[in-house]
Amino acid sequence: MDTKELKIQVPDGYEIDKENSTFELIKFKPIKKYITYKDVCNELFKNFQGYLISGYGQIEDFFYESDKFEPNSATNIKQLDRLLALNQLHNIVEYYNSLSAFEGETFQITYSNYLGKYYVQSSSSICSYGFTPLFNNEKDAEAVIDNPNFRKILDMVYKDC
Repeated sequence: MDTKELKIQVPDGYEIDKENSTFELIKFKPIKKYITYKDVCNELFKNFQGYLISGYGQIEDFFYESDKFEPNSATNIKQLDRLLALNQLHNIVEYYNSLSAFEGETFQITYSNYLGKYYVQSSSSICSYGFTPLFNNEKDAEAVIDNPNFRKILDMVYKDC
């Protein structure tokens, strides 16, 4: 007995919908295209204007076409200033946390625009997502708020949005 085969030419931009197809009826569905980080950068920096953080921690203008794909590139200086300030705050938290034992609860600094001041809040009382600096105890977080040497960093992270 001869076997016969049928080859299907799938249209460009489509794929066979295996879940909804049968032997008698082949269905196609569009291929879902996900945006890539390179797509984002090509759109944001299409005029080749942007900034990046150099290997020395300095914010600089783009020099090369490839700079726009660097993970430390940004459309404005303020974005990178905030990123560097957040890194500094995390370093401060790591310093304080290395000096004190974890007490079962973490604390974070927050800023109230309404009250116009910083305060410490238990991280269990609010939702903390992402890269939130968390202190091992409330006393250390208060010490950072009270330290005038850290005010510029706190303002850049929490106030200058």
